[in-house]
Amino acid sequence: MIEIDGISKHYPGVTALSEVSFAIREGEVLALAGENGSGKSTMMKILAGHIQPDGGRILLDGEPVQFHTPTDAVAAGIGLVEQELAVATHLTVGENILLGALPRRRFGALIDWRAVRRRAREVMDLLEIDVSPRAILGELPVNVQQLVAIACVLARGPRVMLLDEATSSLSESETAHVLSIVRSLRDQGMSIVFISHRMREMRQVADRIVVLRDGEVSGEAMIDEVSDDEVVRMLVGRELKEIFPASSRKPEEREVLVVEGLEAGRALHDASLRVREGEIVGLAGLVGSGRSTLAQCIGGAIRPTAGSIRLHGEEVAFRHPADALAAGIGFVGENRKTQGILPGRSITENITVINTSGAAASRGLLSRKREQARARGAAAEVGAKYGRLSEPIESLSGGNQQKILLARAMMRRPRLLVLDEPTRGVDIGAKSEIYTLIDQAAAQGTGVLVVSSELPELLGLCDRIFVLSHGQVVGELDHATATEERIAALAFTSTEEAEAE
Repeated sequence: MIEIDGISKHYPGVTALSEVSFAIREGEVLALAGENGSGKSTMMKILAGHIQPDGGRILLDGEPVQFHTPTDAVAAGIGLVEQELAVATHLTVGENILLGALPRRRFGALIDWRAVRRRAREVMDLLEIDVSPRAILGELPVNVQQLVAIACVLARGPRVMLLDEATSSLSESETAHVLSIVRSLRDQGMSIVFISHRMREMRQVADRIVVLRDGEVSGEAMIDEVSDDEVVRMLVGRELKEIFPASSRKPEEREVLVVEGLEAGRALHDASLRVREGEIVGLAGLVGSGRSTLAQCIGGAIRPTAGSIRLHGEEVAFRHPADALAAGIGFVGENRKTQGILPGRSITENITVINTSGAAASRGLLSRKREQARARGAAAEVGAKYGRLSEPIESLSGGNQQKILLARAMMRRPRLLVLDEPTRGVDIGAKSEIYTLIDQAAAQGTGVLVVSSELPELLGLCDRIFVLSHGQVVGELDHATATEERIAALAFTSTEEAEAE
C-alpha cells in the first residue's frame, strides 16, 4: 500500500533519517522498532504530513505523493496516534472524536450536537469506550484518553493507522485491550504501523518487523521468523543476555528496610518485606495487587493505616514525601509524566528541585551557576544526553527523562532507592544503561526496591523477588529459583491460598 523510498531528514548537527526504505502492506501490522533517537517518530511524522523530508519519496498505491500538511495525509487515509496525546482535554469526548468535522444542522452554521453524540458513540462502541460522549476528556483516566485519541483517528476512516507508543502509559489489562483492537482492525483490512519498546507486545500483534538504528534500517523480518536475540542485535548491536550487568555484588546482612504488616485502605493488607544493604529486591504482581501502593507508602506519598516501616532498625512514620526524602529514601514514581518531571521547567530545575542545599548563595537565594554545576555533575553520573541544561525537560527522549529522574533521586546518596517501573516507555539500550546504574547504586551499599510489570526485568536484575496478590505478599523467590512461571503462579494466588501455605 505504501512504499517509503530513500527518505532522509537532517537537523542541524543531526541526521534523523538516512535513506530509509521499507514497505507497509495492506492488511498487516508492521512493528517499527528502534531505540529512542533512532528515527521512528520522525518517520511517522513525515508519513502523517507533520514534517517534510529532505530527500526520498513516498508512494501510495504505486503513485508518488507529497503530504505538505497533516490534512493532506488524512485525506489520503493516513492517521497518526502520537506518543504524546494530541487531544483537547478541555473539550468533551464527542468533540474530540469529531474535531474538525463536527456535523452541522441542515440549514445554518449551528453544530448538530445530537449527531455529534451519535457518531461519536458509534466509534466509541468499536473501541469499547464506556463513557458518555458529553464527558470532559481531561477529567477521565489516561487510558480512556488514549482510547479516545485512537477514536479520533478511526472516526476519519483511515486506511493506514500509525500508533506511536500508544500503550506506553497503560496497564497490562488496558494494553491487552488496545492490542485486541489492533488485531481486529487488521483483520478488517486496515494497515497498522505499531511502535513499541516492548518485545512481547510486538510479538502479540505484528506480522512483520522493521528495525531502525541511528536513522537507518538495520534489519527487517517476519516477526515469527526472528528471535528476540536477533531483534536486540539489530536494535543495539549486542545480545539480549548482555543487556543486564554482569554483577559481582554481595549484599550485606544488615537490613536497610523492614516492612511489617503494612495496610493502606483496600489496596494493601498485611504486606511485609525486607531489603538489605547492597541488595536489589523486586516487587511483582498483577495490576491492582498493591505494588505501587506499597512503594508509595515507603516513599511517603501514602500514609499506611496499620503496620510499620523501619529504616536501619528505627521505626519511621512519613506524613509527606519530604519526610521520606529527609530519612534517606530516593523515590521514582511509575509515571514520569504525572509523578516525576516538572513540565515546562528546565533540565537543571528537574534535577535540583529537591537538591537545592548545595546551590545556596547568600540570604537564602539560589546561585544559578552552582545549581547548573550540580545538575551537570548529576546528569553526567547517569549518562544523560542533552543539548543545554536550560532546555525544557520535554526536549529529551523518554530514556533521558528517566535518567534525569534517577539523577534527582540519587543525588543525595540515598540509603534506599524505591523505583516504580524504572524503565517504562524506555528503549532497550537505555534500559541496559539504567540497569547498570541501579546495580552500581547497590554495589555502593544502597538498598534498592524495584517495582516492575516486566518479569524478565525482575529476573535479570534482582537478588530476591517478592510477589503481591490482593494487597498481600504471597511469596518470596531468590535469584537462583525465580522463573516467570513461578512468579505468575504466585501472582494468581488468592489470599486464602497464601494464608493456607
